[in-house]
Amino acid sequence: MLVIMVLLGFFIVLTSVSSVSASTVYVNTTGDDTNGNGSAENPYQTIGKGISSVEENGTLQIAKGNYSGTGNTNLTINRNMTIIGQNQNKTIINGTGTNWIFYIDSGVNVTLINLTLTSTTTGNGGAIYNKGNLTVSNCTFTNNTAANGAAIFNYNGTINVNGCTFANNVANTIGGAIFNYKGTINVNSCTFTGNAADEAAGAICNNGNLTATNCNFTGNNALWAGAIYNVDSAIITLSGCNFTGNNATYGGAITNYLSTLNMSGCNFTGNNASWGVILNYGSNSAGLNSCTFTGNTASYGGAVYNYYSTIILNGCTFKDNDATTSGGAIYNGLDSTLNMSNCTFTGNNAPDGGATYNKGTITDLSGCNFTGNNATYGGAINNFKGTITGLSGCNFTGNAATYGGAVFNHGTISSVSACTFNRNVASSNGGAICNIFTINSLTGCTFTGNNASLGGAIRNMGNITNIHFCRIVGNSATSGSAINNLDGSVNAEYNWWGFNTNPKNISNLITGDIDDINADPWFILSISANPTEIHNTKMSNVTVNLYNDSNGVDHSNESAKYPSEIPLTFTTTWGSIAQTILNYGTGSAVFTANGGSVPQQNPVTVFVTDSLNQAATLSTNITIKPTVTLYIHTTNSETHLKPGETFILTYKLGNKGPDMAKNVKITFQLPEGLEFVNIHVDSGKWTYNETTRTVTWTLDSVPVGDPYLYLTVQAAGDGSYKITPSITSDTYNWNSGDSGIITINVQSNNNNNSNNDGTVNAASKITKTVGLQDTGLPLNYLLLAVLMVLGGLIPKRK
Repeated sequence: MLVIMVLLGFFIVLTSVSSVSASTVYVNTTGDDTNGNGSAENPYQTIGKGISSVEENGTLQIAKGNYSGTGNTNLTINRNMTIIGQNQNKTIINGTGTNWIFYIDSGVNVTLINLTLTSTTTGNGGAIYNKGNLTVSNCTFTNNTAANGAAIFNYNGTINVNGCTFANNVANTIGGAIFNYKGTINVNSCTFTGNAADEAAGAICNNGNLTATNCNFTGNNALWAGAIYNVDSAIITLSGCNFTGNNATYGGAITNYLSTLNMSGCNFTGNNASWGVILNYGSNSAGLNSCTFTGNTASYGGAVYNYYSTIILNGCTFKDNDATTSGGAIYNGLDSTLNMSNCTFTGNNAPDGGATYNKGTITDLSGCNFTGNNATYGGAINNFKGTITGLSGCNFTGNAATYGGAVFNHGTISSVSACTFNRNVASSNGGAICNIFTINSLTGCTFTGNNASLGGAIRNMGNITNIHFCRIVGNSATSGSAINNLDGSVNAEYNWWGFNTNPKNISNLITGDIDDINADPWFILSISANPTEIHNTKMSNVTVNLYNDSNGVDHSNESAKYPSEIPLTFTTTWGSIAQTILNYGTGSAVFTANGGSVPQQNPVTVFVTDSLNQAATLSTNITIKPTVTLYIHTTNSETHLKPGETFILTYKLGNKGPDMAKNVKITFQLPEGLEFVNIHVDSGKWTYNETTRTVTWTLDSVPVGDPYLYLTVQAAGDGSYKITPSITSDTYNWNSGDSGIITINVQSNNNNNSNNDGTVNAASKITKTVGLQDTGLPLNYLLLAVLMVLGGLIPKRK
């Protein structure tokens, strides 16, 4: 019985130990593979023992320490598990330069966390050879070596790598850190530093599908692709990655060969190569969006070398990149296609094509800015035996070269439209453009402030089929400030040259073989004001346009072809005018007249010039009409009025100016109960209409002064009588309002108290000053009017 109980207890203990070790197994350098049970309290010593002990989907916990040699390297994982190190930097698995570490079978799901894998060596995958589904998080791979994939070799498997560091790993052939062969790898927030490969892919070789997000590649090296090599129908998607100081002969950071490359928001800084920091060679396509290239160097294509491939660039920035031969930023080679939109090129340098060198085809180059790029041929672009199908909406500013400060063309440019060439310089030919071969069309472009020895804007030694709707103003050259032509032909009709006269008659504007340049007709700048007559402080709209050519033909229906912005300079002899621009051939500015008196020189002249050619001035006139301020003072001569009594109303018409009033008319109607007796005026003419009981006083002109009108009126009966004059004038009346309204109270004969009923006494000299209504034109002087009323006694009717 005792023996049975002892055996039963021993069985229970064994069962308990086995259960604990199968689900979660612990390994520690102080453990014991023989006597340990894999628990936290009694761990195993080697990782191999832990792997063999953990059950399917179990977890292996590895304590801090250095693990090497037998049982810790050359480990095969053939069932699902998670392996977690206690500390990323202190849980170290060391291959001691002779061993590999993990081999993961096909179909197995494995997760590695918080491990350092170092000093391994093998043929493929120095630290890890994966054929299954692997997730690696917060691990470090350092000083590993292999023929291919010094840290990880992925063979048709799937790997997710998060927050890992790959440093100083070396591949004798390909893939200094990772080789992805026909598999899928997602790399997120990882760092690749100082990795190298003798042949290709200093950091990663991709022969499958690779996605890398927010990763840093620094100081990696290889013959091909200092950081990433994408090869043989592979696909790479990169976003938010940084490539710094990587080096290779071909593709300092990336080589994309016969594959597809998509990048967004990536930065390339200080990378070096002979052929392009990005080498796109024989590939299906490459698309770069919102990427930045700064301070990279190469012999050909300081940032990008495209050869027998197609590449699309959108919203990218290229700054201070250098090529010792061609293409300071971009080299587009034979049988290659380049599309660029909304890109910026600043301070790039090369002997040929400071920013871009093209021997292939640029199908679309739109919305790009080229600033301060330098070369011997083509400060911004050198199109050498290549084709540019469309160049539109680009700005070329401050670029410099010996030939073609902005563009040197020895190939074919089909169309250049809506581009701006400003302050580009060529020490020899073509401050903006030097054309050796063919430009089919230049439309709606602006050439300003460019300089060269020959052809300040354009030096032509080939053929320019059409230059239309362009602004070519303010350029300078020893010969031909606008165009110098040698043995070529140019159709330069319908352009604005800064003058309204024939451009071929302007000294040094067009030189060379000018008989082969057709510049007639040319556009005429015109100016007009509406309205042409205004009052003080009022406004007139001044319109300027380039719609008419020198033959009088209106081109307003082609306004979309004109340059979008032409700055103008407005001046005026009096008043003020806002500045504006011509937008697609037309523009308007607002002239505002001063207050006060009209100017001594009237009409006022408004002048306009192209801002870059002050010598050619156009003008229009605006007449300032006089302005006055009219008012009426009204007084009554009698203190107490009774029916039948006479009284005098005195109307004083005042003009506060500043100008003389013209054709002034004052009218008012006598109410029933007041009878007209007589009128006397000291200026102007008066009439009285008995039918309408209306008094009219007219004056041809009223300077600053006080003309009077005296009206004699008889009170026919008691009551309250209101008289309301009105004033009109051909001159603009400054203020507006009523005019000299007066109320007359006549008391009954049996009331001797003039004030006991609270009415206004007719003798109380009611006086009111009121502005007059706006009748149109400004007046400069004061207007005076006096009305006097004399009344006789008429008995009140019973």
